[in-house]
Amino acid sequence: MKFISIHIPKTGGKTFLGILSKLYNGKLCHDKKDIPHTGKWGYPKSYMKYDVIHGHFIYDKYIHLNVPYIVWLRDPVKRLISQYFFQKVRGCSRRKGNDVHQVRLIREHMNIVQFAQMKANIMTDVYLCGRPLESFAFVGILERFDDSLKLFEKFTGKKINFSYPIQNVQGVKPYISPGQKKQIAAHNKKDIAYYNNALRRFDREKI
Repeated sequence: MKFISIHIPKTGGKTFLGILSKLYNGKLCHDKKDIPHTGKWGYPKSYMKYDVIHGHFIYDKYIHLNVPYIVWLRDPVKRLISQYFFQKVRGCSRRKGNDVHQVRLIREHMNIVQFAQMKANIMTDVYLCGRPLESFAFVGILERFDDSLKLFEKFTGKKINFSYPIQNVQGVKPYISPGQKKQIAAHNKKDIAYYNNALRRFDREKI
């Protein structure tokens, strides 16, 4: 196996999955059944035969494989706003009860600041299990997508010489005031600090 790719929600993971699918063809495993913040997860069938595993799962799940990890990050305030509206729409349309995180959002009619207060929204804790940046061989930045892909090419030794669609792009979101954004940031200090460190690392590594 070559590497493990953690898909934090609303960080361009669907678009990146399309790129991985073309680069690794039948050797890519899309692990998509976990609900990380609930502790519910399991292993895909025959996962050891793949070169790459990508999906919504926690860092510790595949740590026994002893292979490099990669991850994409996004400005935490923008990421949380995007997830809030995405889950509101998805919750209203699907009404599935297997995701406690989403069920609370819908049933309790949470506003965006209340949503930001949920511990399940601290991505560095839930998905990355508190692992430092040094635990990742590649860290992509969504806001600098094209430059990140150049670093990814360097990491893999593969060229992305094909077109790919930008997926899961949301339409115009309702207005979020500066005051609300400030409150969201106050509840996501850990993710913001991690993201800022990733930006500094990115500037050192960029081609």
